[in-house]
Amino acid sequence: MAFIPAINTLRVTLEFSYQGHLVVNVFYLRKSSPIVSVDLTNVAASLKAWWNTYMKPGVPQALVFVGVKLRDMTTETGLQLDSPVVPPNVGAVVAQALPNNVAFVVSFRTGLTGRSTRGRVYNPGITEADTDLNNVTLAAAAAFSTAWLNLNPAVVALNFVHVIASFYTGGLPRLGALTTPVISYVSNTRVDTQRRRLPE
Repeated sequence: MAFIPAINTLRVTLEFSYQGHLVVNVFYLRKSSPIVSVDLTNVAASLKAWWNTYMKPGVPQALVFVGVKLRDMTTETGLQLDSPVVPPNVGAVVAQALPNNVAFVVSFRTGLTGRSTRGRVYNPGITEADTDLNNVTLAAAAAFSTAWLNLNPAVVALNFVHVIASFYTGGLPRLGALTTPVISYVSNTRVDTQRRRLPE
């Protein structure tokens, strides 16, 4: 499959160990000018600090932040960085974690309609104390939502902005990815699931 460029855009992969299994979250950051090596170093450090400040306090010890992977999507041979979290950063909550597929979803909105301009993230690390029947508690929902609200300020300080990157339209590859800035983060309290995270 041919490479589809996303100009001045970083693909971000946050890697976690959750109850002994690899779990990842992927999103994109765009810069208004070409990406250089120091950008990757700075973004990795900023994302580690962001997770430590906003995510760690609300997730269980079963969720461990182990690394950040960055790739400049401008060209097929763009810059990349694998930045492990040393030592791995363990969640702060002493509570029983729910199964790997259980997640809290935060939607990324751009102010535009259509699948190409909307995104979402399945947050791992839900505990039994975070749920009430089929719903996430208001406190847990607020904590996850607040964390993502604070992502953009963290990366804007480094001249990046969180974007939705669309590489296909109508089932066909684009010549270049469409990147649209995220302007709001929306969630509800429903418990969601990502089946691919179930252990085999």
